[in-house]
Amino acid sequence: MGHPRSDQGHTSNASVKMPRLSSYYGSPTVQPLAFLREVRTAVKAARASKADPPSFDVRDAEETLERLAELDPTLVRTVKLLGKDPHQVRHWVARVTRDAFENSLADCSCDEDSTQGRFERFIVSSADDLLGTDKRRRERAQNLLRLSLPWLVELQNLKLEEALPLVGRAKRARTKSTDLRRAIGRLLFRVPVPQLMNISLVSAFFEEALADALDARQNALWELSRSRDEQAARIREISELRNEIERAVKKRNELAERMAVTEAQLKGQKELRAIDRVQIRGRARSFLIDRLAPLISDARDALEFDPPQIDGARQRLDMVISAIAKELDKPDE
Repeated sequence: MGHPRSDQGHTSNASVKMPRLSSYYGSPTVQPLAFLREVRTAVKAARASKADPPSFDVRDAEETLERLAELDPTLVRTVKLLGKDPHQVRHWVARVTRDAFENSLADCSCDEDSTQGRFERFIVSSADDLLGTDKRRRERAQNLLRLSLPWLVELQNLKLEEALPLVGRAKRARTKSTDLRRAIGRLLFRVPVPQLMNISLVSAFFEEALADALDARQNALWELSRSRDEQAARIREISELRNEIERAVKKRNELAERMAVTEAQLKGQKELRAIDRVQIRGRARSFLIDRLAPLISDARDALEFDPPQIDGARQRLDMVISAIAKELDKPDE
């Protein structure tokens, strides 16, 4: 079994060496376990010597990435590193995945930039390869899907409950059977028990996700109903206050008419006309303008606030009604 040749990584200790990525990808005889073992050995050596954490040679990594379509056309070598420690390997796999994923969307045109939208574009554009008969294209598409899902979920905030149905819809669209339940039933009879357990785990996950979604929907409906009830009550209260304002204005007009009659009667009294007429007019003007008008204006303004100041408007109206009642109870002088 061959072993990848090592170059010095970017560490502060010359004795710590990392394997070359080009050696891993360039030689089929280099097994993933041997490559990972050499990476871990380099990391442990750096830790033991208190050196900086080693990294893959930058130039070698860049050249490997540029030639990856040639070195790993189906991404099978990269998939064998998926989920493996240490973090240098995880970082490399994430970088390869990002580039391959973004390149797969290069010819797609869509305004949706969300993670879910990009993943949906990937599934739609790759569906023919994922489920096609061309073995090489199918293997690459399926491996890219295996790489992309954990990368998007862990690093790009894609939700599994959003991602898996997109894959399922692509599969459903290309399923010949019109009875999806029967098709799934036949599939379950064929799969090994470990796969069946994994399928059941996914089913349980979606059952919980559905229950959470239903609870959230019910809570939203309750909150909407409560808000509508509060809004209706507020509208009724505002309507009642507007009616009270109209009644107050009506009483004010009645008082103005009564004072006008009184003023007309006083005009007939020649001996008091010069004095009483001025006094009554001043009294009426003072009462209407100085006392009632500000209160009514304040009540109207209170209802125009957002939210309406109902208590303030009601207080002003009570003051208007009380003032009018007292004025009406005064004996004519």
